[in-house]
Amino acid sequence: MVQPSKQDIEYIINHVILLPRLPQKAKDSGIVASAEQALLSLVLSTAYRFCQQYPSEFKSIWQVVTGTLSRWISLRPHGPLFKTALVSALLEMELGEVLPIQIRAQNAALIFRRHETQMITECFELSPLAEDVLGCKGNLRRSFPAHGVAIPVEVSTIPAFHHGLCDKIIELDSETVDEIMPKSRKAGSDWSEIRDTCHPELVTKWLMTTLAAIGSPYKVIEIQKRTRDDVF
Repeated sequence: MVQPSKQDIEYIINHVILLPRLPQKAKDSGIVASAEQALLSLVLSTAYRFCQQYPSEFKSIWQVVTGTLSRWISLRPHGPLFKTALVSALLEMELGEVLPIQIRAQNAALIFRRHETQMITECFELSPLAEDVLGCKGNLRRSFPAHGVAIPVEVSTIPAFHHGLCDKIIELDSETVDEIMPKSRKAGSDWSEIRDTCHPELVTKWLMTTLAAIGSPYKVIEIQKRTRDDVF
């Protein structure tokens, strides 16, 4: 494991521990990309050590966890999503394996799960909108994932399908659409509120609806979390 830099450690502390005095402005995107990889590497190395000390009958579960983290890290060797790694990760998934994909520009994530006869795709929102954070008292209760789609294995193993899907995921990861950004009224005009988080509908609605046309809706098992966030 590469040792995290001072900036990486500061980022991890602020975003994991949520100190009382948090930074009042966002970090440079290059610093964020490096710090996120450092955080993932830290979690992966900890999971490896934990797995080694766990009883042998439970190690297979933790091997899924460490494999998932390894694939996640491999998708962004230099910050942006790397298409070759993304296509390979999807095509080479074995039965029972999981692949999470963060889609940064859309404030969304996808989780792919390889089942025997189908590939399950689930989606969810990453950060809540500012109005949701400000409008709740105490912690915000959120549900994950939003919904899912089952894609037949005979489709999910076709290279052309994955190349097209990965092209769209990479495009969504890097491009924002002004029409879906939260708006504020200033001087009689509507302006995109860049300080707020983006609505994830291009992933949770458009992309998932497109995949559902190829496969079929899938009933997800939701988990609920009470989350704490801050709005500046």
